[in-house]
Amino acid sequence: MKTEKSASYLQTTFAGWAIKILAGLSKSFLLILSVRYLNINDYSTLALFWSLGSWFILCSFGLGDALQNHISHCRAIQKNYDHLIENLALLIWPIALFFSFLFLLFYQPLYYLLFHRIPNATLSPHLFACLGIINILTILFSIFYRISLAEHKGHYYFIYTNIGSIFSAIITFLFLHFFKNKNLLYIILLSWTLPSFFISLGNYFQYLKIKTIIYLLSKIPVWIKDPLLFKKLKSSELMILIHRGSQFWLSYLISSFTFYLDYIIMAQTLQAKDIAIYNILDKTYRFLYEFYSIFLLSIWPILAERHSKQDGQGGQHLLTSKLNQGVLFIIILTASILFLKPHLLIVLKNPDLTLLSPTILVFGLINIARMYRDTYCVGLYSQSRMKTILINLFFQALLSITILFYSSHYFGLNGLLVGELIVYVSTSILFLPYIYPRTPSTKIIS
Repeated sequence: MKTEKSASYLQTTFAGWAIKILAGLSKSFLLILSVRYLNINDYSTLALFWSLGSWFILCSFGLGDALQNHISHCRAIQKNYDHLIENLALLIWPIALFFSFLFLLFYQPLYYLLFHRIPNATLSPHLFACLGIINILTILFSIFYRISLAEHKGHYYFIYTNIGSIFSAIITFLFLHFFKNKNLLYIILLSWTLPSFFISLGNYFQYLKIKTIIYLLSKIPVWIKDPLLFKKLKSSELMILIHRGSQFWLSYLISSFTFYLDYIIMAQTLQAKDIAIYNILDKTYRFLYEFYSIFLLSIWPILAERHSKQDGQGGQHLLTSKLNQGVLFIIILTASILFLKPHLLIVLKNPDLTLLSPTILVFGLINIARMYRDTYCVGLYSQSRMKTILINLFFQALLSITILFYSSHYFGLNGLLVGELIVYVSTSILFLPYIYPRTPSTKIIS
């Protein structure tokens, strides 16, 4: 059994690396095309829209993480979970309607918040609203990607989640070849959004057929008339899953205010040029960081199963070994960027961009700190132990909002980066590594 799981882990990891390399090259190619052919204001608009991706994840309500942990446990005790997947697939639609309505209610203030400092912003509010709705649906349909991870078929997960960026780069290149750079911003936004949506929709219908949807909808009047409906729902696996998901969701909500507030703050305090520089470095480091996330996602079900068997020492060893590898990669990447900086500026061909060495160094330190935080959070997530993370994230959020706003307002881009580093070090690095090995076992749905 151990050999089989190790083979599954290696298959997931290597398949993930292969598709990530293709997707990473595609994203890098798309980044170069965007910097070369968009003016600085349009590129800043694109960067700010891309930054919303982390906020759209909140629409999943944490159900993907809860579902993955539950399936891992069901596999450990050899319990069937098909009925739960069908019920969850039906639940997606009211959730989609709720968050879509919420977004349409607030999209105009959000549009102003993000783009009011961008001179002559090309992106229209109406297109912004349409793209937002598509992103919400994509995130919700993508919940079912996590089934592949839990079933040790993670190579499918990495294909589904990365093939969209490959299509985006191809579409953008073909458009530039045939139509030059007219309306390029619109093409990049649409090609970034639509392929991922259709891929997630196709995967969703693998788990819930049209005839099943019709059958379940026909049963709704019978369920409504059932006097024991609420009692049955309260004790059902689906409601327990929603409760577990809400804990993940609360964690992601606080995490968003802690770790993904940077672009919103930059939109209020920095100029378009600084936003563009930040985004280029951020994308570069995230390219490598996505490879590291393959390790984390691949070991998540293994950690969950080890936790079910109360093998805490094995989980700690696995996390530590992956963290050491990740830190080494960040150091190598930072040194490479510093050494190749003049050549990178030639490739980007944008006279408005400059890359300062202190900015690059601080970015490297921030990503090492981020790696510490996410590694140990995955360990805690695999145990469905949220209380410790939520308390930690709450204080991080308060610290982040205060420090990032004032540091960027008075000291510009480098001030923002130093503020981010202070937030990571003073909370996550000094706290989470000592919590994971001491976390007790938790009772999981049975």
